[in-house]
Amino acid sequence: MEFGLSEEQVMLQDALARFLTGTGGLERARTFAAGKDRRAPDVLQGLAELGVTGLIIPEAHGGVG
Repeated sequence: MEFGLSEEQVMLQDALARFLTGTGGLERARTFAAGKDRRAPDVLQGLAELGVTGLIIPEAHGGVG
């Protein structure tokens, strides 16, 4: 049994890392966690464009599956 990530999962992981680093990285995450910035529409928009928001939605219902 293979417990590692598939090629697609590694590609998604890399894309997310690049995107999140480009939107402010750890400093922005800390600001958000501290409650100083409660909205991040640019991050949500970017995640939606990457298809992350539909990952847990079955394809039959319009998600990525």
